[in-house]
Amino acid sequence: MSLTVVPPRMLDTRETLANPAPEGVPALTMQADQKGPVRLPVKAPARAAAAAAKEPRIVIENVAPSVDDGRFAAKRIAGESVTIEADIFTDGHPLIAAEILYRADDEDEWQRTPMPLLVNDRWSAAIRLDRIGKHRFLIEAWLDQYGAFARDLKKKVEAQKDIAADLQEGRQAIELAIQHADARLATVLSAYDSVDDVTKVTTLLARETVLSSTLGS
Repeated sequence: MSLTVVPPRMLDTRETLANPAPEGVPALTMQADQKGPVRLPVKAPARAAAAAAKEPRIVIENVAPSVDDGRFAAKRIAGESVTIEADIFTDGHPLIAAEILYRADDEDEWQRTPMPLLVNDRWSAAIRLDRIGKHRFLIEAWLDQYGAFARDLKKKVEAQKDIAADLQEGRQAIELAIQHADARLATVLSAYDSVDDVTKVTTLLARETVLSSTLGS
């Protein structure tokens, strides 16, 4: 699994835009943090990191909004949403996934929201800023192994091919996701072995399962 994290950006929310931008300069700007990338704690052992280094690279660039190369913080009125976009792509054609992490400057915990593909290599998502003050966000992207599995499983079902091995692989994927991210899938797993194959396929392709397992990749 490859994971790419871009340096955090700054957003400034205010009650009103009392100081509009000078003539000719857009009011919406963004300031890049000069402290370098945020290092989030990772549970994976060193050998997993070495394996990830051999995976195709993931590129995140052209993050928006940004004006004058991020010399100024973006400004929004508290309660408004901010749409964040970026070009995200990788070598070859593996499936990838992305999400936005964001928090206020005085908060320790990051909030997360999925970042869907908009068109071509452009990804986009909106976050709502309910408080006055500075906020930070960053973008993570990784190879979406479960998403690729779900895509291929759907194709096999539609082609009426044998999926016995795929159903077992799906069970193992859910087990892995429970360990790394989403304990809510434990309920899904507990009933998995007792249902028929049609129900198993429905479970594996359900939006909640795909999303939870993807974020646990």
